[in-house]
Amino acid sequence: MKLAEKIKKLFSKDIKIYKENIPIITNIKEKNEKITSVFQNKRIIEDIPFIKKEVHIKTSFEEKVSYMTEVQIIDKKTNFDRKISFFKRKFPTLILLFISLSVFAVKIPKEIAFEKKTFSTKSGKQVAYVARISPDQDISLRVALADFQIFKRLPLSKLAKKYNAIAAINGAFFSWNGQPLGTIIINHKIVSLPVYKRSVFCITDNSKWFITTPEIDPYFIYKKKKYKIDGINQKKFEDSLIIYTPEFGRRTNTDSIGLEIAMIKDRVIELSTRNSYIPPDGYVISIHDDDLLDEFSDMRFMDKVEFQISLEEKMKDVRYAIGGGPRLVKDSEIDVRDVQEKFKPNLVIQKAPRTGIGIDKNGNIIMAVVDGRQKGYSIGLSLKEFARFMHSLGCIDAMNLDGGGSTTMVIDDSLINRPSDGQERELNGAIIIEKRAD
Repeated sequence: MKLAEKIKKLFSKDIKIYKENIPIITNIKEKNEKITSVFQNKRIIEDIPFIKKEVHIKTSFEEKVSYMTEVQIIDKKTNFDRKISFFKRKFPTLILLFISLSVFAVKIPKEIAFEKKTFSTKSGKQVAYVARISPDQDISLRVALADFQIFKRLPLSKLAKKYNAIAAINGAFFSWNGQPLGTIIINHKIVSLPVYKRSVFCITDNSKWFITTPEIDPYFIYKKKKYKIDGINQKKFEDSLIIYTPEFGRRTNTDSIGLEIAMIKDRVIELSTRNSYIPPDGYVISIHDDDLLDEFSDMRFMDKVEFQISLEEKMKDVRYAIGGGPRLVKDSEIDVRDVQEKFKPNLVIQKAPRTGIGIDKNGNIIMAVVDGRQKGYSIGLSLKEFARFMHSLGCIDAMNLDGGGSTTMVIDDSLINRPSDGQERELNGAIIIEKRAD
């Protein structure tokens, strides 16, 4: 018996009340509006280093509404998601029951100690999901990009399946266009630079993990002169010097004249002015600084250019890293560093879904999500409340990750929590757990 038929049988008397039309979204029409600032995620930062304000086109959406009747609910042709949307509005308790039962149906891998926690704060009921992973288990942690590029996005369940992960949580903050806001390191390669001095979760070659605020200073050397890199895999701006790696995409997508130098193994393979092809085993140096252009006017094919990154000692063995913030717990003490990491007050005080990662005294990883913005189910926590929660789990170090509609946990290919958007948000990256290869 299908879900709609089961519910109709259970509520055969009451469901007739809802024969009137119920508004649902049937299609989406795009419209363009001019906006100011490269990054529009106002809850995260006020300004980003190395990025100047420009006018861009942001895509927003206009909903067209039609209506669903009881006849459509039991119609086989009606989309399952629409049926769920209807019953979620009219019978929230029943839908919550189905969701709760689905969690217990998930097969929890033996490598993960999983628990669901229900508790209350002054704001109301809270529901959290916690996964603990021991370093002694035959598993490994890594940072994964959706479809291996920073601007690609996937729901967490699809991303986890793509990497054959046994568990995953959402990761870094990102802007409306998918640009990650903070450090990302994949296989020792830095694909996104830090934003301010924000907390970063790091994984080393020998599967050790720690939280830090790293100093990362990229530069290149040409004819014995050092040139500072202003950004990695981000939109160019006036008087800038940007590095593009294959994680950005196939081309640089630059649209104004400058100098772009395609490199493989520290040798120039191509010179162009815009929208350069990025070698799969190399990178592109994109220069948009008139003063610098004169210094490279005599550059030729196969000239030597050395790309280097200055790192503090503890970062040299880091294989994967992902930024977030702020820090929540440090040295076993609650220490919410929102001011030091330049987060806006509304991010700190609002009751919202939260995602965090921490380390306990035994070196176990603790991944936690708290659902929110769903009255009667889970309200959500402020950052200080979330810090206390992570501390209560035994974390001696912990940091916040992207939250709100991004808050998601997947175990064994199944969505564990209940995202506040009503469905999974597409993400550009995640922290995943894999079984080690034999």
